[in-house]
Amino acid sequence: MRPAQGSLRIQGPLEDAGKVVVFLPPAGSSDAPYLSLGEALPPGFAAVHCEPPGRGRTADQAASRSVAETARRWAGELAALVPGRRVHLFGHSLGAMLGHELAHRLIEDGGPAPASLMVSGARDPGYRPRAAVAAAFAALSGSSAKAGGAWLAADLAMRRSHQPRTDPLPLPLALLGGISDPFASPKEMAEWRKFVTGEFVGLFTFPGGHDYLLSHRKEIAAAIASTVEFAESVQLKSEK
Repeated sequence: MRPAQGSLRIQGPLEDAGKVVVFLPPAGSSDAPYLSLGEALPPGFAAVHCEPPGRGRTADQAASRSVAETARRWAGELAALVPGRRVHLFGHSLGAMLGHELAHRLIEDGGPAPASLMVSGARDPGYRPRAAVAAAFAALSGSSAKAGGAWLAADLAMRRSHQPRTDPLPLPLALLGGISDPFASPKEMAEWRKFVTGEFVGLFTFPGGHDYLLSHRKEIAAAIASTVEFAESVQLKSEK
């Protein structure tokens, strides 16, 4: 593990890696849940973990007030860290919304080129979570009395207030999820194909609910790797 650079933590030989996967954290979390996924990626891959401002390693910084503000910060840091590179974005739950916004921001800014979007356990950007659903999610993930509860409440409010981009992203898309996820079923996640109109890599499902990531790291890392390899092959074909 390399020392963090701003909000970003790096796993693997970034300079020599042919593929870079950027992990966007779920609601109420820091970047820590993804470290084991980064370790499980095959040789030739590097992982970049984005830490939300105001928590974890960035606890001394002001928290972001919106999805757009968070994405703007990470886009600037990625531009400095991996200029001219292609990056593959993976986001679980709120992280998928952050990845969607970050991809738009990178394209607009001419920063590292987003090469694929991997959506995990998340409804599409056009879905507006009802108060009852948000309350159930908060209860499942941990109440405000537990550690991280304040982060979760802030992230749920940020998700509800976010106005997503409506122009589709021309990127390869992969969907990953728990078969019994009560908040984003595999069928519901299919709506993402209206917002990301590049080639559809596939739907990868795993036993479990919304926290399926905790139990299937090797299999999920393999799905990430296959998605990245597919997206890279698409890029090579387009360059010929």
